[in-house]
Amino acid sequence: MYSIEFYRLDIENAKFTFLGECSTYTNLYYENSLNNIGTCTFSLNIFDEYTKPIYLRRMSTVIVIKKNNTCVWFGPIADIQGSYEDVAGTINITAYSYLYFFKFRNTSKSVIYSQEEQCEIAWDLINDSQSQTNGTLLITEGLNPTSNKRDRTYETYTISEALINLTNIIEGFDFSFEPVLNADNRLSSVLFNSYYPAKGTDRSDLGKLEVGMNISAITLDTVSSLYNTVTVEGAGTGVPIIYEDNDADFQKAYSRIEGYEKASDISEYDSLEKHGDKLLSEKVEGYKITLDVMPNSNIINSGLTIGDTVVCNIEVGNYLSLKDRKIRIESMPIKVDEQGVDDLSLTAEIYG
Repeated sequence: MYSIEFYRLDIENAKFTFLGECSTYTNLYYENSLNNIGTCTFSLNIFDEYTKPIYLRRMSTVIVIKKNNTCVWFGPIADIQGSYEDVAGTINITAYSYLYFFKFRNTSKSVIYSQEEQCEIAWDLINDSQSQTNGTLLITEGLNPTSNKRDRTYETYTISEALINLTNIIEGFDFSFEPVLNADNRLSSVLFNSYYPAKGTDRSDLGKLEVGMNISAITLDTVSSLYNTVTVEGAGTGVPIIYEDNDADFQKAYSRIEGYEKASDISEYDSLEKHGDKLLSEKVEGYKITLDVMPNSNIINSGLTIGDTVVCNIEVGNYLSLKDRKIRIESMPIKVDEQGVDDLSLTAEIYG
């Protein structure tokens, strides 16, 4: 069964203060997302104890969702909406995963990294932000593997964007914010983990994903822009550096389709080249697919998590074949019904 715990991020005393545990929610939905911001929404009766302002303080209240006493999601409350008519009403709460804090944190005016480990760059950005006045988010460094060295220049740059960008390059890395629970199973701190070459494991042990066997439905949508000619502008020193590349065969197949991106955090040509090559490698036919998992399948409660790879045996009519195709799970949206049963979906992006 599920429960929602409320905590105050106590800046002055550098700790999480437990406020209470709620089981009277409705319409619970949560989604963890790989190298991006996840979402959680739920509703409360307007007269519920947990609609008091002490519990619902934006960017200060951190909620923890537990399933069978295990934390499956956590992050700060960001938005609150309500409605009231006659003698009834509802409060709707939206929270985002811990990375959301860094949408509102910036680097210093001028930060330069020269041949620094990419995972160290990420942690340094986080740690420097926490060192500012009243800046603690109770994050400590966790996994920090040896990976690749990068050159980066940041000028009052949004930290969440900087972290995500470090993952969207050839031979980048993955990251996550993980809750740390104390002996009483209460939130006490947060770990920032880096993973290289990637987060997740091969879950071929689950068998193939097939419609009618463990998948009830599949939806897809195109996600790529089909760029086959890319221009990337870096920061440079004085004069911006430019990197250009193209795929001639892809141009012949689709005509010339140009894309431009400004990468103001990159000041070295070699780093800019790798970034441009990454963009070009993904600007082919791409799809976001969503697989709805059957509630009685072996995938439920299997320990499957974002970053894991699974094997599909699915064909979408004559249009798209995922037969014996490995896909990597990038997010896992979960709706929880009134009986506490998971309605699970798996999403992934595929190219080529």
